[in-house]
Amino acid sequence: MKKLSGIVALLLAFAITGLAETQMAIVTSAGPFQLRGAHVTPGPGVPSWPVLPGDTITAGAAAVTLTFPDGSTIVLSPHTSAVVTLTGSTPVVALMSGAAHYTLTAPTAVTLQCKRGMPADGQQPNELRCDGSRLPAAWWIAATGATAGVVAGVVLTRGNGPQVSPTR
Repeated sequence: MKKLSGIVALLLAFAITGLAETQMAIVTSAGPFQLRGAHVTPGPGVPSWPVLPGDTITAGAAAVTLTFPDGSTIVLSPHTSAVVTLTGSTPVVALMSGAAHYTLTAPTAVTLQCKRGMPADGQQPNELRCDGSRLPAAWWIAATGATAGVVAGVVLTRGNGPQVSPTR
């Protein structure tokens, strides 16, 4: 009887482990934002929150930074909304609205998309704007204290559409 209950417990542990979500990135911000529909107010002691496949992130009045395990970062501008998913093993960040600045460790480290429509004209290097909004130059540096890197050949796509070159 003990042996049977031990086997059942072991099988249950494997099943639960197999169903566990995989953390894709961490999210940080200097101000309140939404993660999975819940309001998050950053404070001392909790510097970052996990991002799981399917999560929706909406920046508040401050920028939100997504940091991936390989060191790639995507900074969502204030009031930007994005959905983070996986295609195979590649993270996909689909902007619902707003803009993002990115620094990727490899051209295919993360796929960036405009969920609706095409990227806006006049994109700056390492920037994706999906709703035509105009942002101040270098807003991400002031928002995060980070410096911008240049990565050529980043794959930008629109939702379910063809790839779009980041330079026009």
